[in-house]
Amino acid sequence: MGRLLFFFLLINIAHASFAQSVLSASGGTATGSSGNISFSYGQTFGNFTGGTNGSITEGVQQSFALVSSLNGELSDEILNIEVYPNPSKESIQISNHSSFTIEEYQLFTISGKLIQSARIGNIEQLINIESLPSGTYFLKLLSSTQVLKDFKIIKTN
Repeated sequence: MGRLLFFFLLINIAHASFAQSVLSASGGTATGSSGNISFSYGQTFGNFTGGTNGSITEGVQQSFALVSSLNGELSDEILNIEVYPNPSKESIQISNHSSFTIEEYQLFTISGKLIQSARIGNIEQLINIESLPSGTYFLKLLSSTQVLKDFKIIKTN
């Protein structure tokens, strides 16, 4: 009986060392007409897979966050737009040093609710975020025909 218990314990330890496990803060599953994808936040590992049609980096320990428009035609070299300071307590500054005209900005909560928007009439624009609760927000900059760039904004107290 002792040998059987030892063998069972040894098999379980070996299985546990090869099992997939993750300690994550949050996650979920996104479903669409093309399939499903499961995701989690706070993973401590990553895996890169590339091919001729694109690449994917699994895991969330990325050195930077890049959010771009869906059309993919405008690169960061062409769009010399800065948003600072980030994180911020009171306000953020938009500085446009590109040849594109920013017509409007939109500020969204992390859940996608539009909370602020305004027309932009010049190269520099100051946005007051002092009254917003601390958290993560998304700033979308638009021209008259397309999304130019998206920024993740951190509001602190």
